Amino acid sequence: MVRALSLAVVFAVACKSNAPDAPAKVPPAVGGYTSGAISREAVIRVELLAPTAKPVEVGTPLEKSPFRTTPAIDGTAVWKSAQTLELRPKEPLKSGERYRVELPLEEST
Repeated sequence: MVRALSLAVVFAVACKSNAPDAPAKVPPAVGGYTSGAISREAVIRVELLAPTAKPVEVGTPLEKSPFRTTPAIDGTAVWKSAQTLELRPKEPLKSGERYRVELPLEEST
């Protein structure tokens, strides 16, 4: 059986907010992810616990990014390693903006 999971993360760019973000519901397959206040030049990263990408995919941009962002982030998704997927924005992120990033995941059970 395959279940669809999703990691949803909220972060703010280069600023601190008085309102705390709701903690992300982290699927068991996720070991770490970008969150909190980040630099405008930052890469959004999700690290999975198990290798997912094939060796030939590492370092090669994906044809279509699996990341969903609000507001939209124009960028490229790239496997940094077999376990780490990055969203590399084409332009610096807007200062003071709050972003929501979702990455649909599948889990075999």
